[in-house]
This record gives sequence, structure tokens and C-alpha cells, in this order.
Amino acid sequence: MSIPSNSIPSNSIQPLPPLDPHLDVSQNHYWSYHSLEALLQCKQPLTASKDEDLFIAVHQICELAFHQMVLDLQRSLERSPLPSPTPATQFWGIARKLAIS
Repeated sequence: MSIPSNSIPSNSIQPLPPLDPHLDVSQNHYWSYHSLEALLQCKQPLTASKDEDLFIAVHQICELAFHQMVLDLQRSLERSPLPSPTPATQFWGIARKLAIS
């Protein structure tokens, strides 16, 4: 269900404050916000294979997706009214222990 844009007062939509209060958000642009330069430098092929760049990219994408899934699962379980322990909370406990070690 979408909310008609004319039903939301423009003055009610405020950006979240930055974590660093000294950050000048007006200088925050797409390229710097996502640290694309640093991200692209993470791809350092070790062989002459033309497929290695793709191999690295695919695996980095998977790692980022798994990392996001763990964050989302943690947030969901923290807000969930599920009684403890459930299979989901038990799984999360095991996953957290593995991630820490």
C-alpha cells in the first residue's frame, strides 16, 4: 500500500543525524559515502586468469549479502515477540558464537 506523496508534509521528512556530529553531510556524495574506491581496491587478482576478477567480485558480493542477512536476522530477533528459546533464537546464538570466533 503506497502513501500518496501529497499526504506527507514536506517538513516532516528529516534526514537522520550523522554518527559523527562533525561530519559535513553537504560534502557527502555517492562515491565517498559508499567508499567505492576502497571497495574496488579490494579486488586484487593473483593469477593471469581473465575470470579471476569476476570470481573475486561474485564472492565479495556473497560475503556482503551474508553480512547483511546476519544484521537483518539480528534486528528481527531483537524486535520479535517470540518466546525464547525457539529454533530461530537458538540458530542465532550459534551463528553469533561462530562469527565472534
